[in-house]
Amino acid sequence: MKVMLCLLTLGLLGSALAATRLVQWKPGLCSDNPDLDGTGIPVVWPGVTRFCSLQVNFVPFQSYIVRADFKYELVYYETINGKSSEKKIVLPGVDTFLFDGTSNDGVDLYQSDEIQTNELVRTAWFQLPLAVNARSKVSYSFVGATGTLVFSDGTRKNVYQRLPVFYGD
Repeated sequence: MKVMLCLLTLGLLGSALAATRLVQWKPGLCSDNPDLDGTGIPVVWPGVTRFCSLQVNFVPFQSYIVRADFKYELVYYETINGKSSEKKIVLPGVDTFLFDGTSNDGVDLYQSDEIQTNELVRTAWFQLPLAVNARSKVSYSFVGATGTLVFSDGTRKNVYQRLPVFYGD
């Protein structure tokens, strides 16, 4: 354990001047219950609030997430004169997570560390509350979530993820 900590410290000291770098982000699973993470498929159903996880992997260079703001949009397709075009409705409001452990609207954040290819990679999981109202005239295709992540070193990074809206039994 002491040897690993020494190697980790040396690796971080060598890159102390580097900026935080996003490695990957991807959707996790969704659930109807905010206390049950990862128990359902990653889709949103109209008329049901789903709690969907978003996994973000980043190389922290001695930083951690101190704030995350998420905005949402509904995406649908409209066909006029045989041509289909993507349309977006930006939803009002922002879901915010603060590092001091407070959040609003059910946004939860969990962070963990591991070594991958000789560098520290930190993983953050956000549990986002997603709801789409059922509409008779519009069938939404996706819910888009845009997150602005603020790190302790002042770095800001944006992530965008779409989750499909499923209509059916």
